[in-house]
Amino acid sequence: MEAEAFDINVNLNFGNETNIVDFGNIRVLEEVSKPVTIKNTGPYEIKYIFNMKTKATRQLFKISPDQGVLNPNQEAQITVTAMAEKEEQIPRKHVESNTRFRRNSVKLPVYDIKL
Repeated sequence: MEAEAFDINVNLNFGNETNIVDFGNIRVLEEVSKPVTIKNTGPYEIKYIFNMKTKATRQLFKISPDQGVLNPNQEAQITVTAMAEKEEQIPRKHVESNTRFRRNSVKLPVYDIKL
């Protein structure tokens, strides 16, 4: 029996040097979208999933597509859209991502991004 251990190698490109999606100031009910590129730099197919941890974050941001499958060296364009229904300031802790890895039922490595 042979086995191979590997890391999930994914690059997220936010189109800027700060590596964050920066919407700046947005007017109430104004919808603003920003592109993010995700690339599988590893040797195996992966599935990615973007999840919003808090209800407040889910109400302010939409990600499309929020999941997908990438073959080795394949990339996909993701659109992050922000819109507020009322004036508010968003604490940085709500929008900084932490990442974790898990496997799903179809046995693909999954890059699960929590926002």
